[in-house]
Amino acid sequence: MRAALARGHQVTALVCGTGDRVGFSHPSLRVLSGDLLDFAELASALAGHDAILSALSSASVEAGTKELILAAESAGVRRFVGIAGGGILQLDERRLRRDRPGYPELFRKTSEGHLQAWRALEDSTGWIDGLKRAYCP
Repeated sequence: MRAALARGHQVTALVCGTGDRVGFSHPSLRVLSGDLLDFAELASALAGHDAILSALSSASVEAGTKELILAAESAGVRRFVGIAGGGILQLDERRLRRDRPGYPELFRKTSEGHLQAWRALEDSTGWIDGLKRAYCP
């Protein structure tokens, strides 16, 4: 959020709970308290926006991303930037990092939601232009 604001963008943050969870204020930041799984509320919040920046927790990333996709389609939002765990990065042509022997079971379990969210995004390419995985070293 801070990077987008520093570049002059208007940002709306949807948070679960109270708006003080963001931890800072900015003249170009609007904070909404809401329910990520409430389609009508989410579609309304997304109306007029150009992009979604998603940093959902492993616990909510699968269901939340699926709801974001539906609401984005309804609101006409065509860009999605999401943060995911490194376990879903490609290890080789057939496997993900989470599939290699010795990969910590705790991380394998938490990456499942991220993997399902990624698959939901892949399945929704009708509204996402040029869906690509971005690798950050």
